[in-house]
Amino acid sequence: MQQAGVNDPEALAKRLDEIESQRLQEQGVPPELADRIARSERELAEQKAAIRLSKFEVEADKLKNDPFYADIDEHMDELVEFADKMSISLEDAYNVKHGRRRMKEQEIEIKAEAKLERERKQAKKVDTSISGASTKATKRFNLTTEQKAMAKVAGMTEEEYFKNLRR
Repeated sequence: MQQAGVNDPEALAKRLDEIESQRLQEQGVPPELADRIARSERELAEQKAAIRLSKFEVEADKLKNDPFYADIDEHMDELVEFADKMSISLEDAYNVKHGRRRMKEQEIEIKAEAKLERERKQAKKVDTSISGASTKATKRFNLTTEQKAMAKVAGMTEEEYFKNLRR
């Protein structure tokens, strides 16, 4: 702004309007009309910019509902500039700039949650021995309902039936 010889945005806008007005006058547009056109073009550009920003803010609010975009506020300025420059959505801008990093973070989060869930399930297992002493690990048999019924008919335990199946 100082290079243009002005100190505040209003003065800069007025100076730019004057320059645009002079350009229009050089093309044969009457001075009053050139001033109005220059001012109207600037106001229109400001309104378009405000609308674009509003659209991005609405899109950001929707994206915040998805945990993947939880940190979008931290990158808003960068994303708005990039999305505006590339004429893409805020979501696409985020994915281009931060998608790979967020996917890795989310993968780590999912693995941590799965590990925590396994630990919770393991902690829920109850010792049913009378003495409370550690017991031999129980073997698990994956028998179908039909196989369980066959073991019962044959007078075998499920474990015995399972062992005979494996032979």
